[in-house]
Amino acid sequence: METYNNPRERDACAIIAFVDKRGRSTHANIVKTIEALQKMGHRSGDIDGEGDGCGILCDIPRKIWAKRLDKAGLSRHLADSRSFFVGHFLLPCSIVKDEKAVLEKIRNIFEKESIKILLEVKGNTRNEELGPRALAEAPLFWQVAGMLDFSTIQEAQKSLFMIQMEIEKEIPEIHIASLSPDSVVYKLRGTPDLLPRVFPELMDKDLTSIISLGHSRYSTNTLPTMERAQPFSVLCHNGEINTIERLRSIGRILGIEPVPGGSDSQDLNRIIEGLINMYQLDPMEAIEMVFPAIHSEVEYYEEDLQKVFDFYRWFFPSSAQGPAAVVARYANICMGSVDALGLRPLWFGESDYEYFLSSEKGVVDIKNTMTDPIPLAPGEKIAIEANLGQKAKVYRHTQFQERLKELMFQRRSKLALLDGLVRSDSVKVKDSVGLEKLGLELKSSNKEFKELNILGAFGWQKYDMNLRKRVAIEGVDIIGSMGHTGPLAALMPEALPNASEFFKENVAVVTNPAIDREREAEHFTTRVILGDKPCLLVEQDKAPTGLEILCPLLLDYQGLDGILDKKQVNDLARNHGSVVLEDILSYFSGNGLDPTRVKVLNCVFAPQKGLKKQLEALCSEATDAVEDGAVILLLDDSNAFVQDECFIDPAL
Repeated sequence: METYNNPRERDACAIIAFVDKRGRSTHANIVKTIEALQKMGHRSGDIDGEGDGCGILCDIPRKIWAKRLDKAGLSRHLADSRSFFVGHFLLPCSIVKDEKAVLEKIRNIFEKESIKILLEVKGNTRNEELGPRALAEAPLFWQVAGMLDFSTIQEAQKSLFMIQMEIEKEIPEIHIASLSPDSVVYKLRGTPDLLPRVFPELMDKDLTSIISLGHSRYSTNTLPTMERAQPFSVLCHNGEINTIERLRSIGRILGIEPVPGGSDSQDLNRIIEGLINMYQLDPMEAIEMVFPAIHSEVEYYEEDLQKVFDFYRWFFPSSAQGPAAVVARYANICMGSVDALGLRPLWFGESDYEYFLSSEKGVVDIKNTMTDPIPLAPGEKIAIEANLGQKAKVYRHTQFQERLKELMFQRRSKLALLDGLVRSDSVKVKDSVGLEKLGLELKSSNKEFKELNILGAFGWQKYDMNLRKRVAIEGVDIIGSMGHTGPLAALMPEALPNASEFFKENVAVVTNPAIDREREAEHFTTRVILGDKPCLLVEQDKAPTGLEILCPLLLDYQGLDGILDKKQVNDLARNHGSVVLEDILSYFSGNGLDPTRVKVLNCVFAPQKGLKKQLEALCSEATDAVEDGAVILLLDDSNAFVQDECFIDPAL
């Protein structure tokens, strides 16, 4: 197409995946992937003629490693073993001067885990082909090959994943492009035509692959660097991951540490790999868990499939919706996904010899395509299973979901835990007054408390009050600009701003198209699950209890006492998908029978004693409560401004 060679036209990232339909490992698969990236040059960024970055993920070049092993006096047949692995490490120029110590530290980590490195290849690149900027920051390319001694390939893969996190912990500056018994990644800062020129292996006809992924970067919110170039170890994507802070938080809770200094897509890659290796999820399950179907769509699924998504959302409550189109590969599975809003394109097509997933349909000549390529719909996913010597199997969206259901129902004991997850409109509690037995009753405001300018003391400004007043009178949201028009919090200390005033949104929205209100209402939700969550790997002493509420803004009986009676408060809460606070506490404590499940934390401090000391004590008290079985923590600041004590800002 003419636009392919138009240097003035730019778009957002090129992604491509080729899968051989016959299960044949060919060099042509790699050549076509690089050529496809070159054709989509208008989707690549550049600075002074240098590309933002690109790369290719393919099968381990076993024939090349066989020749290397043979030359080193080792059996060439080791390269064909399922216990054989290869790692591609990129040492940034900042630590190349310490190369000897860095490499020795990595070798020691492998040795500590009883994993044997057979062979190393250092600097097998032609860096002189790079542009001046990339050359000035060129990393050292270090390849290692070794053998794993584990009873299953799953254990071997998990071991390599854990070693990768350990290496990054010890050497945060290192970039591990790939460490796998199945695949390798070649990447650089530059344009796709540089890939075979910088990495001579890519021109070797002995480098063959059944599945190849390619990516060419157009950076919109970060500078071009080698570390940001894709593919990563599992995926490459076009777009942004706008929920990344929540994803990182959930990942840490699950023990999946983010990549040191990683980008949104690097950390998404890490979480997917962690779900597979640490929680024994199938790659298709991991992709679906981080890119789930929207709630309004799931409500129309059959009951068994609804249960699958209910479990996913309970176990992994965050969502990686972009806008993003993703292609991913783990072991013998290649997957494609489009975010729920469908704001990034991904096409699925079939040629004479391959299936392909691409940012654009024209990367394969029309005379070689079997049918017109099909765009993936919003939220649609597809998977292709490819094994050596076997015909590839395609899982279209419906088959993809059937596979998810089949995998989940193999864990019937886990699905049974869904009995402990209820919706807010199903909450049945006795009289909440029973909480007084537990010392959980909320304090009533006294005269001294009421005489203070309470809203001002809690950080409310006149602007906030006028805004709320207008919304209350008109009954509609006020539509304004996305920007913040007021003074920065640091510049108005006399107003005693809340900690939240110092926070600014951390989100990649540079290339996001506008979203209409109808789609926003359908695709975005404020629902949240309170309580503990199910565990995938071990049996829990107590069955988890979860409460899903549609609106996380809670009412309470005492606060509205004298304005509404209890029935009116309940009706108001339920009409808006919420629950009354006292009922939540009563529900989780078993109507007062198990006081350890709920913990009220006194969220006030005496200024003369200092805030830091009280914060530390509060953290310690919360930790002890959770370790003792608490699943609900309530920060109670109703004693604020009583007896010379101030509230602790919840944002802290």
